[in-house]
Amino acid sequence: MKKCVKVSLVFILCAILLIAMGCSKNSDRKEDINLATVYETISKKAETDPRYMWIKAFIDADADTCSDLVNTLPEETYDERCRLYKTWYGNFKTITIGDYSVSEADGYVDFKFEVTSSKHDVFTEGTYHYKVTDGVVSAVHWERVDSEKTNETLAYPLSLVNIISPFCSELKSESDLADIPDEAVFHTVFLSNSDISEDGDIDAEFLHNGAEIMFGISDFTLSDSTAVLENGRYSPTGRGGFNVAKDVISVESSKDIVTIDVQFYADPMKTVKSLLIRFTLAENDTEYKYTFENIEVLSEGLYSPFVWMS
Repeated sequence: MKKCVKVSLVFILCAILLIAMGCSKNSDRKEDINLATVYETISKKAETDPRYMWIKAFIDADADTCSDLVNTLPEETYDERCRLYKTWYGNFKTITIGDYSVSEADGYVDFKFEVTSSKHDVFTEGTYHYKVTDGVVSAVHWERVDSEKTNETLAYPLSLVNIISPFCSELKSESDLADIPDEAVFHTVFLSNSDISEDGDIDAEFLHNGAEIMFGISDFTLSDSTAVLENGRYSPTGRGGFNVAKDVISVESSKDIVTIDVQFYADPMKTVKSLLIRFTLAENDTEYKYTFENIEVLSEGLYSPFVWMS
């Protein structure tokens, strides 16, 4: 009798295990079917929509298509960076993508995916959420949702760092605050104050005091290519606004000191790391509010940051 009970229990346990395995396989099949459906949707829309072209190419690790979408320059004007796109995007092959989904919102495609294993230094294991849009400097652009660190109480020093960052794209590991170009000092003081007139100029005394207080520069002088002095006020000249591919990856504060780390990227899609710079600011009790204590290059990266005119 006891043997019969034991045998029955064994059969019951085996049956439960087989049922569980069957359910698991069915679940896996459903997931595979769902992914196949999503991929089919992406592939269909990729025939005409650059946003879906990029998503499909990223999933497929199709370096040629990724490169063609990002590099819109004619071949005769290629620089070294353009020639590297295929190599860079070929590294997507080191990423294993698990589940993913797409949905359309107002003007962008919402793309979510999971990286289950990776040898890529940007796409490490984890979940990702991107907004994919039409591009400005390329056929397509994407921006990771919540990629940048923010801090409402430190919004002002963050704005200062965002102003000066594009001017730091040529810094090297041995660079420091003294290597910041005059143009960077001018625009940081110029854009961070409320003394700009309706004509878009700034009081010369305010600028000189700002250069000394914010950067420790006395007797600050400017070339005519940066600004023109007329009737005691400076007006910006030269190149227009420009931007750099970057993310603020760390914001920390201790007492009156704020430390902000900025990761720069070599490509407009922010998939190739470039400079990593730490900005250290100290709060002061003047109308300029903060002083740049130090600008330190933590890592140069293999490639220079991607910069474009706006």
